[in-house]
Amino acid sequence: MVFIDLYPAALDMLLSACASHPKAHVRRKSSMLLSSHRGQSVNNIAQSFGVGVRHVYRLFNAWNSRGLLGLYIRKGRGAKSAIDWSCVEVEKELEASVGLHPQKLAKVAADLSEKTGKKVSKRMVERALKKKI
Repeated sequence: MVFIDLYPAALDMLLSACASHPKAHVRRKSSMLLSSHRGQSVNNIAQSFGVGVRHVYRLFNAWNSRGLLGLYIRKGRGAKSAIDWSCVEVEKELEASVGLHPQKLAKVAADLSEKTGKKVSKRMVERALKKKI
């Protein structure tokens, strides 16, 4: 059985985070750590919070390695874009292609696919133009 032993300062910090932190996921994760400190098993914590056992172990590892920062969601989640839209060359190609076909994003996508060698969809062009604006 794995339990998290908390020193008094960390215990106070987690109690205040559990009670009044603005982020719901931080309140929830601090409650999980407090449950472990009180002696609940990992399986019991996972079941009572509706998560998997692996999630609880990852939380424990994050707490041990990063402390309070381990309760926050880190950047870099989600699918990565196939094309780096911040690249100056791709941005110029996008502008040139939109200049040629301002009302036909499907043609813009086809042009960019041809120029970059990667598949570009109409939706990808829409998102890139929206970010640019």
